Amino acid sequence: MKRKPTHFQPAALFRVSLLGVALFLNPVTRGVLLSEEDGVAFHMEVHTVGRLQALDHRANDKEAAGFSNEQLSDGGFQFAIGNLGWRLVHREDYEVFFDVTVASRVHNDKMWGHQGYIVLKQMPDDSLVPWANGLFQFVDIKAGHFIIDFGNEVHRRSLNADTQRNPLVGNPVVSPHATEAGIEIIHQNERDFGVMLGFGSGVATENFTEDSHLSYRGKIWGEVPGVPLAASASYYRADHGESVSRGSNLFRTERLGGQYAGIWDDSASVGQVLIGNGTQLEAWQVDADWQPGTRIGLSGFVGQAKDQNTDGDESWMYYGVTGKLNLIGDDLYLAARYSSADASRLGGDSNNDGRVDRWQVGAGARLFDGLLLKLEYVHQRSSGFQSGTFGDVELNEDPGFQGLIMEFSFSF
Repeated sequence: MKRKPTHFQPAALFRVSLLGVALFLNPVTRGVLLSEEDGVAFHMEVHTVGRLQALDHRANDKEAAGFSNEQLSDGGFQFAIGNLGWRLVHREDYEVFFDVTVASRVHNDKMWGHQGYIVLKQMPDDSLVPWANGLFQFVDIKAGHFIIDFGNEVHRRSLNADTQRNPLVGNPVVSPHATEAGIEIIHQNERDFGVMLGFGSGVATENFTEDSHLSYRGKIWGEVPGVPLAASASYYRADHGESVSRGSNLFRTERLGGQYAGIWDDSASVGQVLIGNGTQLEAWQVDADWQPGTRIGLSGFVGQAKDQNTDGDESWMYYGVTGKLNLIGDDLYLAARYSSADASRLGGDSNNDGRVDRWQVGAGARLFDGLLLKLEYVHQRSSGFQSGTFGDVELNEDPGFQGLIMEFSFSF
């Protein structure tokens, strides 16, 4: 049976024919083929990363800001991190995937489960319910515990040691990412127009209390005919009761950690803007990817997150744009990104606002198949926040950081 097109890919939920996504994603392997027999293939993925950084931080008053170390060394190495993943592909019927972090910036000495899911594309010939293939002619079904499909940047950001999808070292200053137990129903036609509807647990693991409710999400995407432009729009909502203290991780935390270390309060996700506690969250994001030539591409996104919690309502607009210029295929390139987060309401006070800006400029060189070297200069600043507004540190003190970071990553 000939299969309909599907937008599921190991590196992204978009088909690589979507122009901007195809250019921005550095080649990401499906892993090493361990075995293949009777149409069943078993792959293994390995990702490992080391970083060398020379970063400095500043604030109006470093002690009042809550910096762990007011003076930093001239630079040094971060500890190494790693991912392992396994994928089983059963002909054109289904794929099963699970992965773990061997070490992360959150848990540097622990192996930690990340995803485990199945993507059903059609029922095998020996299925008990072959009549279900009438449905699978129109949709794929993804079920399990997995990264929810919200926005395009989630498919271009670093995911612990799986970093080669990101042309730079750091992620945007707001980088929505969450894993949930749930289901996504996916349809895509021959012209790369698609729609996804999904629901999940609304929390990182599970919660069966009376106040816990399912989260809901949706996404549409497609290419503009005759124009090298692809676009998508995403929506997410979680609405838990008062007894649920921690909801969706989409904006609340960086479960896999960030890319910068040692600065500010030396937290695992230092520098990232984290929003609310995810219990009553409503968010949307619009993405566009434009490839005006064979070597250059631009991507941009804009979104809004509103979170109601016991510390007061929060409302943020966030946006960013990334450019990438391939010099020698994918083996040598230049990249730059600007991203920002603008608060219009914090702690239930519409007069308490501020913004965080991040600039990144860098380059990448693929020294050989699997090994990518990246170098980045990053500059971040905060401004406009009232006293008593805490992120990683006291934001009223206008904390910022800047410097160089180099990343060596190996993926196969």
